[in-house]
Amino acid sequence: MMNRILLLFVVLSTSLLSGCSNDDDNNASESNNNFLKIGNSEYELKAGSVENYGEYQAGIYNFDIVLISTAVNLVNGEFVPEDQVFSGIYFELFTSDQGDLAVGTYTQVPFEDIDAQTFEYSEVIQDAEIDNEDETGIFSELVQGSIDVIKNGPEYEFEFSGVDDLGRSISGYYKGTLVSID
Repeated sequence: MMNRILLLFVVLSTSLLSGCSNDDDNNASESNNNFLKIGNSEYELKAGSVENYGEYQAGIYNFDIVLISTAVNLVNGEFVPEDQVFSGIYFELFTSDQGDLAVGTYTQVPFEDIDAQTFEYSEVIQDAEIDNEDETGIFSELVQGSIDVIKNGPEYEFEFSGVDDLGRSISGYYKGTLVSID
C-alpha cells in the first residue's frame, strides 16, 4: 500500500512541477461544484492532473487522472499542498485516442478485459496527512464504478461513481483545467 501512496505523491508532485505558470493553473474553474463524496463525507476538489503514459497495447492508450481537495503553492522551489490533510481520487484510464482522453463513459473492468474507454484501477484517499510517516488516512480501491469524461477546449468535466473495497459509495464531479504532464 505504501508504494501506491508514494506513486500518488510522485504523480501529484510531477504534475505540479509541470504546470506552474501561475497559481490559477493548479485550481479548478470558478465553479464551487467540484466535489468528492466518500460515504457520508464530502470534500471540495480543488486541483487535478492528467498524465499520458502512451500506448498500453496496440491502439489502446493509458492516461492517469488525479483529483485532490487542496490547492498547491510553490515554496522555495518545491510544490507544497496548502492543506496538511487532503483527500482525492486517482483513475488509470484507457482510451483509443493517443493524444487525449476520448469523450464518453469509462467503466471499470478486470485487468484481463482492459480495452478502450475502460479503467482497471482507481484509488480513493481520505484524510491523508502529508508529513506523517505513520500513514494516516483511509486508502481504498474502487471495486466497481464508472467515470464520464467531457472535454471542451482545455477544460475537462468528470462525473464518477462507484463502490470501494470498504463498501462505501464513492461519487464526485470535477469541472476545470488539469495540469498536463508530458
